[in-house]
Amino acid sequence: SLDNQTGAVVAGVGASGVGIFVAGTPGTITNAGRVSGTSFGALMQSGGSLANAAGGSVSGGTAGIMTTGTSATVVNSGSIKATSGAGVDIEHGGSVTNNANASIYGSGFGVFDTGAPGTLVNSGSIVGGSNIGVLFAAGGSATNAATGSIAGRTAGFSANNQPVVLTNSGMISASTGAAADIEAGGSVTNNAGASLLGNGFGVFVFGAAGTIANAGTITGTLYDGVVLSGGGSVVNTGGAITGGSIGVYARSGAAASVTNSGSIRATASGGAGIDLAGGGTVNNAAGGTISGAAFGVLLNGGTVTNAGTISSGSYAVRGASRLVVNPGAVFVGNVAGNGNATLELASGTGTISGIESNNFNISQFNFQTLAVDVGANWTLNGPNGASATVNNGTIAVNGSLYAGTVDAASTGTFQLDAGATLEIFQIGALPHISFLGSDALTVDWAAGFGTNVGKANYAGPLLQNFDATDTIDLRAFPLAGATLNYDQTTGLLQVTDTAGFAASLSFDKSTLGAGSFHVASDGGSGVFITHS
Repeated sequence: SLDNQTGAVVAGVGASGVGIFVAGTPGTITNAGRVSGTSFGALMQSGGSLANAAGGSVSGGTAGIMTTGTSATVVNSGSIKATSGAGVDIEHGGSVTNNANASIYGSGFGVFDTGAPGTLVNSGSIVGGSNIGVLFAAGGSATNAATGSIAGRTAGFSANNQPVVLTNSGMISASTGAAADIEAGGSVTNNAGASLLGNGFGVFVFGAAGTIANAGTITGTLYDGVVLSGGGSVVNTGGAITGGSIGVYARSGAAASVTNSGSIRATASGGAGIDLAGGGTVNNAAGGTISGAAFGVLLNGGTVTNAGTISSGSYAVRGASRLVVNPGAVFVGNVAGNGNATLELASGTGTISGIESNNFNISQFNFQTLAVDVGANWTLNGPNGASATVNNGTIAVNGSLYAGTVDAASTGTFQLDAGATLEIFQIGALPHISFLGSDALTVDWAAGFGTNVGKANYAGPLLQNFDATDTIDLRAFPLAGATLNYDQTTGLLQVTDTAGFAASLSFDKSTLGAGSFHVASDGGSGVFITHS
């Protein structure tokens, strides 16, 4: 053991001078004075502990402090410096505590830990001048407090070979590379008020999955805010993630998930707020914003759920296999699915427009299946279309809707607002279609409109509020020989012709009113059914 007191000096001079050299068994060094060596300030070949008090300094060329052999503990409240290597070099694992107002500087590395997992608690300043602020070459855990600052050139903090846990409440930065470079997977927590700032990348994770939790600021100025090369997850809770090219980027080969209630964006032209090349999930909560010049969210299959704002000059969302839209969600830009994609309208009351499938003119949305959840009440403005519809809520058509094939398990309602048009190819026993005035229902395939068509045990949608201003167009149903058979007791209208065509329509008697049904040509190959 050695206690170097205030005002005292221990200096190793010469070409390979060492200030303090300890070997054989672990050593204990306390310093409040000055320790220096042209090669090492302190070299401890069997581990041990070194405590550098406030006002104390330890400096060397290759390293300010180097420990080998076994694990070591370094507690710094003063200054530790290396002019050509690492400020603190722990070669067999251990712990480093750098207290508030203390500093560790190395021209190459601030802190270098290898051989076994390391532990760092920093409340002061750690700088790696030409390379990395803190490097854990065997994984471990690091905590950077609110007063802490870690800076490097190629990386502020880096870990490889083993997973690492990084918790940041202060500032970690890199002048050319990544603020946090995690090369064997692990987790990064960036707390409120904290910053991970890299001129290249904010957080770069590869080698295994990464878990990123952010409530502060993560910035990759030139390239990406967060990169997950091995998949994983990003949870951005009120924080800001910004990249030049991409805000959050998960490379192909592994799925990833992103949950956002803050801001995720890309600043450069052609950029994407989120790019999940391996697919995955994106959940943008109310108040959350995701934006990019070319893409808000770009993914190769997966689910996007939006209750906030996703925007882009080109595609707000592209490549989703399922898009869940919550009431209040905003999309700026086109939205396109991936293959046989589904657009799901979530529970609550909302308004949407421009839903169209690949069978129609591409508008804002481009999906094949429209699904409406239980408890959902959505108004569809303008022209809308889907190849298939699963309706378990209420769809209020204020414009037009081609519903395609309506799933037989649907339990919801189509409500036709004044002047609306609804076209259906095939439908199961959906409970209600409600006419609110001057509406038109088109049935593309009469034999598929409900079940047991043409029979007494017909089951199909109940048509409500049908009056003289409404029409039902039975496409491809010959007018020649068409007859109407209405049962006033059941409300069932059977339409038949001499060629064997049959259609069944079930009306709500209480809202039908007085009068009779009529059949006439629709001007094409079908017939109009009216009532007056």
